[in-house]
Amino acid sequence: MPKILFLNSPKNDFLSDSFLIGLKTLYPNSVWEWPKNQFIYKQALDNSRMHGIGFTLYNLLNAENVLEFKDGMDVSEFDLIIFGDIYRQASQFLKLRPHLNFRNTIILDGEDTPAIFPYYFAPWKKPYSLFFPKPEKSFHYFKREIIPARTNYYRFFKLIPKSIAARIALPQNLLPISFSIPEIKILTGSGPEKQKDFGRHIVDPEVCQNVPGAVSSYAFSREEDYYHDLQISRFGITMKRGGWDCLRHYEIAANGAVPCFRNLEDKPVNSAPHGLVPGINCISYQNWNDLQSKIAKINPSEYEALRKEALNWANEMECSRLVKRTLDLHSSRI
Repeated sequence: MPKILFLNSPKNDFLSDSFLIGLKTLYPNSVWEWPKNQFIYKQALDNSRMHGIGFTLYNLLNAENVLEFKDGMDVSEFDLIIFGDIYRQASQFLKLRPHLNFRNTIILDGEDTPAIFPYYFAPWKKPYSLFFPKPEKSFHYFKREIIPARTNYYRFFKLIPKSIAARIALPQNLLPISFSIPEIKILTGSGPEKQKDFGRHIVDPEVCQNVPGAVSSYAFSREEDYYHDLQISRFGITMKRGGWDCLRHYEIAANGAVPCFRNLEDKPVNSAPHGLVPGINCISYQNWNDLQSKIAKINPSEYEALRKEALNWANEMECSRLVKRTLDLHSSRI
């Protein structure tokens, strides 16, 4: 059983927090936190002001027997050290650098930007970015938004054309990752009967204005109401927001609705979400008329196949499964 040190972000971070939930599911007595996560435990904080209103990942786990790393503990005793949010952990990274090696360290980066740390910070604005140790050169660096042309453009401090950056190989240690969803939040059984085409919360403004009663901002203050609305809907609308990945993709599929993803074909291959395939477990559409046309062509058996495969995808993207795949990939490349 590995002894794991997980460094938490000072803010709620969907990648870091969902990864920690998966770790604690797999290794409930082997994960030490530094510091204790402020968000995922029941009654931890008022999560209503968070991005996503604290749904899905937060106020979730019991806080008993949390293993918290304390001053005086020996970092060298840990088999694995995971930085949950490298963009906000530069000081911890430097402090622990003498104890880190390729075998015992994993870097997570859940930022919307395709830039890996610290290249996002132009040296003429943040001179330390030139001299800060480059994590991707020494460790496995798992990032959810990878766009080769832009990722390399940042790596060379925006000093080369993007056309040239697109032809440069990405760092060997740069690997894809995505958000994930807790098993307890995935629908089991058939769920309630479908009563309407679309959930009330529609993030695509064009679709929203064509669906009576829909709102583009948060439609629910309680998670159970949001989930029930998805469960009685045939489809859920999603799209690229700050980045291509967002919890909404997983929430739609996990509640037994079929994700309808605007312009999914434009998503870079290495950027999350991974595994959504139009016509298999989701619908990709370009505009409202295109969406209406595609939905109209789906017969009941085809819809049920889409819904079933979307739910299967959500199960594959469950927190502990994603963590296991990530750790297995790390181990296989050592």
